[in-house]
Amino acid sequence: DTFDAQASARVPKLQREADDAMRRGEWKAAEHLCRSIIASDKKQVGAHGNLGTALFRQQRYWEAAGSYLVVLRYDPNDLVALYHLAMTRIELGQNDEAVDIVQKILSIDEVGNAYQLIASNPLFELLKSDVRYRRVMSLYQARGGISAESGGQQ
Repeated sequence: DTFDAQASARVPKLQREADDAMRRGEWKAAEHLCRSIIASDKKQVGAHGNLGTALFRQQRYWEAAGSYLVVLRYDPNDLVALYHLAMTRIELGQNDEAVDIVQKILSIDEVGNAYQLIASNPLFELLKSDVRYRRVMSLYQARGGISAESGGQQ
């Protein structure tokens, strides 16, 4: 049976179409294309992440979280998936979980870009009332020599 081979051969075309739909902000179309990619080849980790983004943009946060968790099963330290999962947890009102994720992100981020993304994302402002969040952000800032004024440059 050549069905699996034929399905896998369609993945690059579907991926291009999904990328185009996402660039245009056509989230429902992107969702369907990502689901098609995953149906063709479940190991397409990027499609799971993109599906999460398409669902997030449609405010379907529970489903988006599930997609990011699939990515994290393949790579528990995927910074992009962790970042998006933290945003999803905030939208779901799960601030404790979001803070835990932020702590993990900052503990594994070696470049310092994650700090800047988190610090500049207005959604993360909702976490500022959490002592653990304030502590980890200040510790990371002090450890990395990063300041808001320097724009992340060391």
